[in-house]
Amino acid sequence: MRRPRLLSSLHQKEYTNLIVGKKGTGRGNVKISDDYENEWNVGETSETHLKAYWGNRYVLTASLISGDVASKFIKWVDANDNTLNASTQYSFTVQEGQLGHDTFVYAMFASTQHVFTMSSSLLPCYLKAVKGDVDVGELGYVYDNDIINIKAVPSVKYNFNGWFVN
Repeated sequence: MRRPRLLSSLHQKEYTNLIVGKKGTGRGNVKISDDYENEWNVGETSETHLKAYWGNRYVLTASLISGDVASKFIKWVDANDNTLNASTQYSFTVQEGQLGHDTFVYAMFASTQHVFTMSSSLLPCYLKAVKGDVDVGELGYVYDNDIINIKAVPSVKYNFNGWFVN
C-alpha cells in the first residue's frame, strides 16, 4: 500500500496525520483518494483521520449532495481558515516538512438560503446584496418570533460567498 522512504532522521515519522472535514453552513460530500486507488469518504458531521505517507499524492474532491440546491462549495481551508484552493478538487503531495505534524484540510460549504427568527432586537433589519439580490418571497409585516426564509440570488458571472452580519 505504501512505498518505503529514506528519512533524513532515524527517529522521524514517515507520515503526517491527515485530518479532513467540512466547515460552513452548507452541506456537501468530500472524497479522499491516493495514488494507490484507495478512497475514503468524510462523514456528514465528523472528520476523517488517516496516515498520509511521505511522497504520496492525495486528491480531495468536494461535491454537492444530489438534489440540494441550497448549498454551494466555497473553497478548501486549513485549520486556521487560510485558503488552500478554490477548486472543487485539491491535491497535494506529503512533503518532508509535514512529517510528524498534523495536517488539517476542510471543505468549506455555504448555504445559499438562510432562515432566522425575527426579534425586535434585529429591527430595523436591512438585507443587502453586493452583486445580486436577496429573495425574501412574499414578505408582509414581520413580528417578533416570525420565521423568515431568505435566499441569495447572485448576479450573472458572480458566485454566492456566504451570509455575513455587519
